[in-house]
Amino acid sequence: MTALKGIAASPGVVLGRVFVYTMPRLEAVESRCHACHRCAWFGCEAGVEVGEGSVAEAELKVLHDGIAAARDQLENLVERVRAERGDDLAEVFEGHLEILTDEGLDEEMSAAIVERKLCAYGAIREGIEHQRNEFLALEDEYLRERADDLADIGRRLLYATAGVPFMSLGDIPEGVIIVARDLTPSDTAQLDPSRVGGFAVETGGRTSHTAIMARTLELPAVVGCVGILDAAQHALEGKGELVLDGGKGEVVFNPSDAEITQFEQRRAAYLADREAMLALASLPATTRDGQTVMLGVNIGTPADASAAIPWNPDGVGLYRSEFLFMDQPTLPTEDQQFKAYATVAKVMKGKPVILRTLDVGGDKPVAAIPFPEEDNPFLGWRGVRMCLYAEEGNQGVLRTQLRAALRAAAEGDVWVMYPMISAYEEVLAIKALLAEVQAELHAQGKRYGQVKTGIMVETPGAAMIADKLAEIVDFFSIGSNDLTQYTLAADRGNQQIARCYQTFHPAVWRLVAEVIKAGKARGIPVGMCGELAGIEEAALPLLGLGLDEYSMSAQSLPRIKRIIRAASMDQACAAAQAVLQAHTAAEAHAVAHAAMRAVLE
Repeated sequence: MTALKGIAASPGVVLGRVFVYTMPRLEAVESRCHACHRCAWFGCEAGVEVGEGSVAEAELKVLHDGIAAARDQLENLVERVRAERGDDLAEVFEGHLEILTDEGLDEEMSAAIVERKLCAYGAIREGIEHQRNEFLALEDEYLRERADDLADIGRRLLYATAGVPFMSLGDIPEGVIIVARDLTPSDTAQLDPSRVGGFAVETGGRTSHTAIMARTLELPAVVGCVGILDAAQHALEGKGELVLDGGKGEVVFNPSDAEITQFEQRRAAYLADREAMLALASLPATTRDGQTVMLGVNIGTPADASAAIPWNPDGVGLYRSEFLFMDQPTLPTEDQQFKAYATVAKVMKGKPVILRTLDVGGDKPVAAIPFPEEDNPFLGWRGVRMCLYAEEGNQGVLRTQLRAALRAAAEGDVWVMYPMISAYEEVLAIKALLAEVQAELHAQGKRYGQVKTGIMVETPGAAMIADKLAEIVDFFSIGSNDLTQYTLAADRGNQQIARCYQTFHPAVWRLVAEVIKAGKARGIPVGMCGELAGIEEAALPLLGLGLDEYSMSAQSLPRIKRIIRAASMDQACAAAQAVLQAHTAAEAHAVAHAAMRAVLE
């Protein structure tokens, strides 16, 4: 028996046969690249008499033939995935097509051939690796994991250039659990959930496209499981069995009979819990004494919205529109944005969809927008500032996004909120721009709808003037992650000061209380879309403070709903006051936990 721990990517407990997935080695590519790096151009060392121009032209043809072949493969994949899995997953590969056919990438690889005398394969590897390294250097987890998509594109291009077909995962034996170094989005798209038990891979993170697609397909999955390939090879020397718990990030090879019994019990408990949680889906989030709140879902793509439907969210509390900008090398067009936003509005069938405008900058740049070097990026050119304070250029990004959002509002109930607000005049400028865009659409005879205007309250400055801001917006959404970071001057991505980033710090809760109070006084709804909204211990005190809407990951919805339905408002108000009176984060968490246990017992 060998047990390993990885990252929980998609819940579920499954037992099956190990299937090790590896791609064939590109021996011709490796030998040519080796020669290429030894002597500038392959063949020269063997005394081949060729002119530099003819060699470069030949290698450029190899490169561009490979790009054309890879493009054909991706176009076919897009159509197949659209037919079998729907538009949402097909859009992932449309993004791959955008990157593959990007002129900048082509120019970089071609220059490597002509100017530095690399062969086509070496140019491909270098060009893709250069772009991957740029993503891997970023602090933002989601963006780092976009490097996996670039690896997928590069691998496809190398294989297409070499004329070696991808191995199909659509024809693997039924009931197996796949073990691999990694599974790219292309690989995952081929998986048939009726045949595959789940998968475990050495690389990746919870927000990688592979993990997202696993959750969409409801396949149990563990990622970032170091050493799993070696363990799988050893396991195949025995029974070759594997137990995988995607909810806990655990894998066990060749389990004993006792361990199998234990995992079967865990699987039964998981399925029973899932059924119990799904049973709550159709019920409202209403307290025992009749107070109802909304429970929304956080999404990044239309696929996320579709995957959330079984959990019956009351709407989308946060649609992270920046994911559409991050997955391609150029700015998405108005029509591309309209299609994505309208799809989510239709999926939600009249329920509110709160679209956050482009929230990049700081540690989240996008390839299509130039960003200055900054000494303190988290306090700099990010969020709505990037558009409002640009001397030229970037306001057009927001204008295009607002046009798409207004057009999508004709398809459903779309609300728009703006990130990184810190001043009253910023909201006035945004509302003026929105009015201009509405007038443009009207003059052009374009179909559009009305949107509610809200702001993210995620800076202490916005929280402190929430009473004034409430006069000019339709709703607030508290971004608890950044509000905590800025209130405590603690970078949430810095492990050295992780202890300083305290979600239950009384100062954070007092600001949250003031924002909710300001919203109540003005009669506008106040929601929360940060991590705090999905923490079970926080549910009661937030309810007691008067929060109107919680937004979180889909599978967290019933767990928060269970607590709200078990409580009375008196219990919730008492929990809120106990948290506000706490001296430390630990004390606040302890009293919140005790209050939660009391209502659930």
